[in-house]
Amino acid sequence: MSDEAAGGAREPAVGPAEPERPAPKNGAEPGRGDPQKARAKDADAKDDKESMDDGADQEKRERELRERERAESLFREVGSDPREEGERDAADAAATAQAHRSARASFDIRRDQHNFHRPEFHAAHFGDINLSLESLRATAVFSGPVPEEELERLRRVYQEPAGFGDLEQALRARRLLVLVAAPGSGRTCTALVLLDQVTATAPDPEKPRADPFAPRVSRLDPRTVLSELTADNLKERGTGHGFVLEIPEGNDGTLMPAEVHLDALAAALKTWNSYAVVIVASGAATTALLSGRYGVLCPAAPTDELLASRLEEHLASLSAEAGADSHADALRRATELAYEPDVSTALGLEELRPAEAETLADLLAGHILGRLSRDDLLAGCGGLADRQAHAWFTGLDREIGSEYSPGVPSAAAVMYPAAFRIALSVFNGSTHGIVAETAHALAWELAVSREPERAPARPLFCDDQSVALGLSRAALAEGRVLVADVPVPVRTVRFRGGALPTAVLKEVWTRHHAARAPVVRWLRSFADDPRPQVRIRAAVAAGELCVHDFEHGFEQLIRPMATASGARRRMFAAAALDQAARHDSHRAGIQALVRAWAGAESSPLRWTAAVTLGYGHATTTVGSALDLLARIATRDDGEHLSVVSHSTVLLAAGSDDMTVLRRVATWVQGRRRDRQDQNLGLLSVARLAATRVGDIWDDSAAPDLAEYQKWPLALALTVAREGRTVPVADLLWHALRVLRSREAVGASLSAWIRQAAEEDGEEMSAGLDDLLPLLVDDSEDREQLRWLINRMVEDEDDPLPTEQARRIWRTVEPGPAPRADRERERV
Repeated sequence: MSDEAAGGAREPAVGPAEPERPAPKNGAEPGRGDPQKARAKDADAKDDKESMDDGADQEKRERELRERERAESLFREVGSDPREEGERDAADAAATAQAHRSARASFDIRRDQHNFHRPEFHAAHFGDINLSLESLRATAVFSGPVPEEELERLRRVYQEPAGFGDLEQALRARRLLVLVAAPGSGRTCTALVLLDQVTATAPDPEKPRADPFAPRVSRLDPRTVLSELTADNLKERGTGHGFVLEIPEGNDGTLMPAEVHLDALAAALKTWNSYAVVIVASGAATTALLSGRYGVLCPAAPTDELLASRLEEHLASLSAEAGADSHADALRRATELAYEPDVSTALGLEELRPAEAETLADLLAGHILGRLSRDDLLAGCGGLADRQAHAWFTGLDREIGSEYSPGVPSAAAVMYPAAFRIALSVFNGSTHGIVAETAHALAWELAVSREPERAPARPLFCDDQSVALGLSRAALAEGRVLVADVPVPVRTVRFRGGALPTAVLKEVWTRHHAARAPVVRWLRSFADDPRPQVRIRAAVAAGELCVHDFEHGFEQLIRPMATASGARRRMFAAAALDQAARHDSHRAGIQALVRAWAGAESSPLRWTAAVTLGYGHATTTVGSALDLLARIATRDDGEHLSVVSHSTVLLAAGSDDMTVLRRVATWVQGRRRDRQDQNLGLLSVARLAATRVGDIWDDSAAPDLAEYQKWPLALALTVAREGRTVPVADLLWHALRVLRSREAVGASLSAWIRQAAEEDGEEMSAGLDDLLPLLVDDSEDREQLRWLINRMVEDEDDPLPTEQARRIWRTVEPGPAPRADRERERV
């Protein structure tokens, strides 16, 4: 091939030699390009001449010329996404589809099957079981003695973690410990149990307790400044007392103890034979504490052991009532029930915290004892994530101090953990950089709303990701994002529980109405973001918010975007509507709304309706969606043909692709040019051939296409699904017979052949072997295909290997019987 490429005479790779070519009809010169295209151009020229000869007026001719130029323009753009603004390529489309799949996965619609977001399961009484979920809600921490009842309960249910004995020895020796751990890890229970044990021994004989029955453990006010604690301050509690101090989360660092203050406090405690445990959240600020004399990491509570012990306690009555065998059987059934898929899905939390493990044990025992139905059990499990979200946000800004309150956190400091949780619920599973960046933006919005007279400062070098992760039950992980269609490694962040994103958004939207305005401004700011993983995730989260209050969400987040001039904003509205329509509770209303928009006078509303219909949830059937799409496409001289054809291809990638193929065939074969039916059909076929599966794939709608994401959709359907080869071939055959669509479809066929030769090997080649013969019905089709293959072989930049070209030609060289003489399945 090197000599031929150098410019020597060259025979065609396939078919007869050049001199033996049959003379093309209509006077086309051999070797001058696509012969059918030449004939079609001559026919068009003849039609134009006859039109002029008939005396058609100039305005009609100009209108027809504009229509032809516009149609050619539409077919040149079949490889791009009409929903995007600017120059976007296939890599952007794949990234958009990936972002949409990831965003939908954060909000599990299946939880609606049990209505986990509806029940309010607060408390129940099962004989000797007193179940209360209110204990998980945020309550004001008071200064004063710990009730004996609480200490007694801890003695009964507390499970010592590994290393508990070392903590007790350190506390006895130093009088003071600083426990460093994430909130909810059982650190407060550990501190109380430690103090209960060390103060239970006899006090100093020289300083006996004034009242032996007085409480021995007290909580200090969370805003207590350690440097102000002296022996005189501790005197009122007497000898042998224990103190626990929990430093509030999100403080500006003023309350964090220094080593010199800890030394002074330890000396004061020794004076009165007392003990203290200071609790702080893990983070960069605690590094110095852990390297000092008093700081220790608090071991995580063994929740599995706690769950088992609570179940044993609750079911102990069965041993007395029905014997040990029944007790053992009930304990086994309760343990197995805890790990059943339905229960795990209802919980939506990867790791339970101590209070949650106790609550789960209460629920399981209640069900085993017959006092709770399975629905009640699942409802109670589903409420744990809601309780966690409630505890995160309730009374949050009570911790904010004024400008003249030293040692009290500012609005910006308090709001950042809350903003991080909200940002993580929207961008769950995306890169850590996106979550942190958007969290800072939201923290600014929240702080300005909270204190409009003060400009909040944004710290530049004070981020501590371990603190934010610990406060939000989040974890870092390794992930992949698409860059120029190639996955590259990134650091991602996600909640440690699939139920938390929905719970957080629901909590903020339904319980904290004053926070809605800054959240709305924040979400709407992402509608124009060029990064699909930002704007698509924000749109899906907006749709999820609308589920919890559709009227407000629609007016603030959807309607303004649906009527906007920018395509990205309208796409934001469409994605939000689709997410809301995935919920059974809102589907009928949204379907009625989209039907109204499809017939609206407003062009932006019709465009938004067309995009929404492509997702497949805005109508009861695919046929209904296609009816509305055709209505939109035929309005205003086909103004929205491009986006309608794209939505049609999206529907073809779903589970009911045969309905789409049949409807497109009806459009293609239509002769009602005034309704743009044929243009819509041909444009849909061209997009079907040019669109890759990965650019539009919905994993929930078409899981069988997961292995074909780099394949063109038309070819993937013929390989992955039985009975699609002939219908797809029929559509391609018709499109290749029409001038305005032939070039676009022919370019796609060339790309398929190259891809099969270079990347996907035997499976894709086998699919082409089945499909290509069905595109050849007569000598004109054979001549067209031969010309296409030879042009690929003669490409100077990327020539198709001759052997590959001849192998393809051999599959079609014998040629089938003429189309009219053979039975073929019709679309």
